[in-house]
Amino acid sequence: MRRVLGGIAPIQLAHLMRDGNPLFIPTNAGWTEVLVGSGTSNLSPFSLDVRTGTTASSSALRQTQSLNGIHPGAGGYSAINYDKKLLLVFSLARANSDAQAVGRTQLKRAATIGALADLGLGVREDNLVLVGESYGSALGELDLSYTLTDATPVRIAIFHNPTVPSIQFYVNWVLKDTQTTATKIPSGVAATDNFLVRSIANGITGGVNALGFLSNIWGWIEP
Repeated sequence: MRRVLGGIAPIQLAHLMRDGNPLFIPTNAGWTEVLVGSGTSNLSPFSLDVRTGTTASSSALRQTQSLNGIHPGAGGYSAINYDKKLLLVFSLARANSDAQAVGRTQLKRAATIGALADLGLGVREDNLVLVGESYGSALGELDLSYTLTDATPVRIAIFHNPTVPSIQFYVNWVLKDTQTTATKIPSGVAATDNFLVRSIANGITGGVNALGFLSNIWGWIEP
């Protein structure tokens, strides 16, 4: 965590608790399920998973309820102020390689599957290859130069710093790339509902039950 925030100031846990709003998202309840074709999903106290099944053009999505109250004073009970610093940290994994499978973990305003099309940020898996995603007024995509090992989790950290502006993408606490194009960085207040969404979809071939996992989700938001 210090590697991510250390470029701002020496920050200790006490400072994080005092000077920001910690965010903890459990995975055992409160996630709405949307399934297409042979898609399935599961919740547990420590993680959730989404699965395509083997039928072609299938998908599975889990979305949180609206992240109400996480950003006091942002302009609405369900708002996120992207003019403030935001850190989102989680573990993800993929199992069962499928060249047509696309997984995503996203913080966004639309509780739907697919690429960002409004204010938000996240990580995409093109099969096992990680891509950083963000959206301000246009979609930003960064090749994170990291290929997942089947069924092996990695730790993702996404640090949004509006004062630069920039979005840093870390894998296992190693900085992989930074988005610095202003139109591809969210700014202002996302005043409508905001969701954390985990999804996976396969392609027109099918035949592989592609799995995506998400666990140990937390974050920090500047007040």
